[in-house]
Amino acid sequence: MSHPAYHLRPNKAVDRFLLIDMVERLDEVRDVDKYTYIGFGGPFLEDFRLMHDYFPEMKLISWEKHKETHKRQMRHKPCRNIKILCGNSNDLIPKLPSTGREIIWLDYTNFDRAILLDFGCVLQNAGVGTLIKITVQADVHRANSPYTKVNSSDEEKASFKQEFIDKYQGYIPPHFCDSDFGHSAPYISLIQNMFRIASENALPHTGDEKFQILNSSYYNDGSIMYSLAGIICTRGDSALVKPFRKWNLKNLDWRSPDNIDMPNLSGKERSQLERHLPSKKPNPNCLARSLGYDIEKNRSKSLAKLVQYSNFYRYYPHFAKVIG
Repeated sequence: MSHPAYHLRPNKAVDRFLLIDMVERLDEVRDVDKYTYIGFGGPFLEDFRLMHDYFPEMKLISWEKHKETHKRQMRHKPCRNIKILCGNSNDLIPKLPSTGREIIWLDYTNFDRAILLDFGCVLQNAGVGTLIKITVQADVHRANSPYTKVNSSDEEKASFKQEFIDKYQGYIPPHFCDSDFGHSAPYISLIQNMFRIASENALPHTGDEKFQILNSSYYNDGSIMYSLAGIICTRGDSALVKPFRKWNLKNLDWRSPDNIDMPNLSGKERSQLERHLPSKKPNPNCLARSLGYDIEKNRSKSLAKLVQYSNFYRYYPHFAKVIG
């Protein structure tokens, strides 16, 4: 099976390091060495290798539905304390451990109703202290929305909208409208709101536990992807959330997700920029003066990319050519 080269994509790499950052913060109040990391590893098990590098005592469980990819995973095992399973997520999710010492990343490449159901199942079964992240495709153009096409008729738009409502019944937010299908930003917000409803369906306000959102973001690595992360905690108990309150990338109230859009930079350019980082507030003009030139076609785009670098430079991967 063909797979995207996620191990070489900087925005995806930032998304991985955001999870590492969250686990390090969780370690302030929980002993994460006693946790188990569970997820979809992909052919090269990149996130498992990264998790093992930072938390070598942590147990790891990967599952993969494609048998040939499963074989590739066996070739790329990063350590001995990883268990690699083969099977569909809807078969394995109900069997996940629920001790409250799990880190679960449901890293999908698509979006459909089954994923919302998977998410709800994980929330219902997870114990207090479980850190959960989910990534889905959130590309309005890949959804074949007629609202993005100039020549689409009103009938085509109405049909698409009704099909969407029928398919996702029970997850449609009350402020849902036609404009959600016309552009990337509102469609991404729609996806986030659907996950919010899924979390409230799984853990209603009448219960003792809730899903506390910690971070949400989106990025384009060939297709627009949306990531949501949060933790299962007891209502009224803020101890598990405390390590995240001063995090500059926190999202504790379902605000609009952050955009990850890293620039392509050489090692020399990164070294030059990082002489001026970190800073309390992004100062792209200072960074631009430090370089002495624009890194994009015009100044405004260049400054926007430098703001991105200021926000996420600690998570930017280092790619190297190894000669042996």
